[in-house]
Amino acid sequence: MRKAVEGDTTTLSGSCPGFAPWSPEAPNLFTARVGLMKDGEVVDECQRRFGFRTFEIKGARFMLNGNILRLRTAHATNVSGVMEPGRFDALRRSGHNSIFMHAGHAGYNEPLFSRMDEEGFVGFVPTARDWPDEKTIAEVRRYRSHPCVLGYVSDQFGQLDCNGFSHNPFSVSDTYYPESERALKLYRFLRARADFFASVDPTRPYFPHATGNFEGSFRSTNHYPTYDLNLLDHAMYYVPWSQREKPLLPYHLYESGVHALYYDITHPEHSFEVEEGRSVTRRIDYECAARYLGPRAFDGWMDWETMFMRASLRGFRLCGIDGFTPWVGDDCFLAPANTTQAQDIPDNRRLSWRYFALPTAQCLDDAWMRMCSWYYELRAQARRQWPDEYGQQPIEPRRCEFSDIYENEMQPLCAFIADHEPDAFSREHTFYPGETISKQLVIANDSERDLDVDCRVVFTLGDHSDARNIKLRVQQGEVLRAPVTLDAPKVAVKTTGGLALTLTAPGGPERTDRFEITVFPRPSDQARPWRAEGWTGSVGVLRSAGQPSLLEAMGLPARVVALDGELPADLDLLVVERGALTEDVDGSTLERYLQAGGRVLILEQTDKGLLDWRLRERRLEAVFIADRSHPALAGLDDRDLAYFRGPATIVPRERRPARFYRHGQSVAMETPHLTNVGLVAGYVIAKPAYGNIHPLLVGGYDLEESALLEARSGKGRVIRCLPTTSCVIC
Repeated sequence: MRKAVEGDTTTLSGSCPGFAPWSPEAPNLFTARVGLMKDGEVVDECQRRFGFRTFEIKGARFMLNGNILRLRTAHATNVSGVMEPGRFDALRRSGHNSIFMHAGHAGYNEPLFSRMDEEGFVGFVPTARDWPDEKTIAEVRRYRSHPCVLGYVSDQFGQLDCNGFSHNPFSVSDTYYPESERALKLYRFLRARADFFASVDPTRPYFPHATGNFEGSFRSTNHYPTYDLNLLDHAMYYVPWSQREKPLLPYHLYESGVHALYYDITHPEHSFEVEEGRSVTRRIDYECAARYLGPRAFDGWMDWETMFMRASLRGFRLCGIDGFTPWVGDDCFLAPANTTQAQDIPDNRRLSWRYFALPTAQCLDDAWMRMCSWYYELRAQARRQWPDEYGQQPIEPRRCEFSDIYENEMQPLCAFIADHEPDAFSREHTFYPGETISKQLVIANDSERDLDVDCRVVFTLGDHSDARNIKLRVQQGEVLRAPVTLDAPKVAVKTTGGLALTLTAPGGPERTDRFEITVFPRPSDQARPWRAEGWTGSVGVLRSAGQPSLLEAMGLPARVVALDGELPADLDLLVVERGALTEDVDGSTLERYLQAGGRVLILEQTDKGLLDWRLRERRLEAVFIADRSHPALAGLDDRDLAYFRGPATIVPRERRPARFYRHGQSVAMETPHLTNVGLVAGYVIAKPAYGNIHPLLVGGYDLEESALLEARSGKGRVIRCLPTTSCVIC
């Protein structure tokens, strides 16, 4: 195509029929060459690579070439701020399709975006708010031909500086904006910035980093969960958002911690003793991991990191979050950070003569080589090899605790076993023979095409085996939920098995998952009766008005008593049912009964009753056996004492925080809770430091709380049993 030049500007236009569109799975690029000729000779020439693609925000989704696009974002560089050779290949294998750029990353990023064009990664161009308009316009024009560029990010932390509405899981409206004078002033500034960017490039959105809702763009927040957030609350944090009315905006968790981030790592106490007098370092990581791992936390707390990371990513995928950048601690790439040594990998790299002979127009990989060896040892992480021409021997990738997560939860096609509706995030794992085990297969298809997948579900438990073959068609961008129901087989003793999923898609991608199931024999089938052999004592029960009776549900004979007078002299055991010890109950009768040698079993109580001392609402999802020799816990394992079935109705299903709540940034504010399903104990007791008290089940941070304890008072004995009695198995 040729055209005569008239004046300072000439516009060329044409058509390109049958072009191949650019996308992350097929980053097709073309080259435009423009030459200036005079008297038949070329006097100047330039060329630029580009791609054809469409991008829009439609139906509250990102749409690329008419397909739903969800962003699984990672940092382009490692924690040392450098890009090592092979990084894009590693990111792609890990399931990423987007590169994170903070608004503060403004600068010369042309080599990076050119590489993203080639590798099939998308992202947003950072621009500084303090740049003059002329520089911002030049920056937009520099990058607007890159197909990888989805938009422009600037002006970070807009609404975050005004209030924390966007960090409240129950604030889900896509049209809400803060109403303070400061917020409105900031909003007017951001709108003017949006109009300015649109005047230069009307085809791409501008968004103010982490500012919450912004019409014409999307919802952008930085998500850092609180220290006190339960695992199930953590996983289902965005369920209210996914169920919002009138969805208008996509949701991009621009910085999303996949679990609580801890900066105060070591306590001043430095160490303390655990079992058998062994001393361990006192760390917040260990304390928090103990909530879910028990004593194992002191030797394997990374298992807890893995547990929370998997739960977080499954929550993002199941709720259909449109973009997320998982962060763990100081490392934005989800691998354990270590910037003081090279992770035990020797630095065998040697600079060859090729390094010094390279032309000045280097590629991005070669630019990385300007880092010298001593600097590498101090700051870089030896995860990827240098190119062969630089003398580095290949470094074989090492599997770690997170590898399985990258190979499923971070992939475009993700599949796992979830619970039944409406509590898809619950983890019901204990059943009686004959009960229905209801689960569902969750399949998120964020690839660029519809998929026909084959699912094989195998349930094995003891000698029982049940296999199902299920064929499913998953639309592009769909999060499909396929129910699966099975019957729990008859067992003579407690038996543990599992539900295994294997999904195969065209072309070979395979996804696997497993869900552990335990079946208990029904009480009537057990050889061990409810009453100990030879015991024929009399049982009394103190009931609470309006509360279901556990003893009645179990079919145990007991006479109803009250504490408004002396208890019957022939009473051998008093069972105090849930919520029966209200504030107006006279406790002196109970005290005299204990002092005289009575035995009392006290079930769930709240912190608003007679025994409110040291009682705290902790909503524990797991407790651990402290005394395995105690007969009350015979036949039970720690895994039986986690994620009880059904709701713990002694605490409300939800705890909604104040509208100004901001995750861990305001730790003095209340912690949000989205469910009471799966709780083992709504209330627990801080382990007493003295007295004739023996904890049987412990839990919470540092295992410093008890859900079941035995105490002696006078000649009598009392057992405080705080696990929820609304669970059938309990």
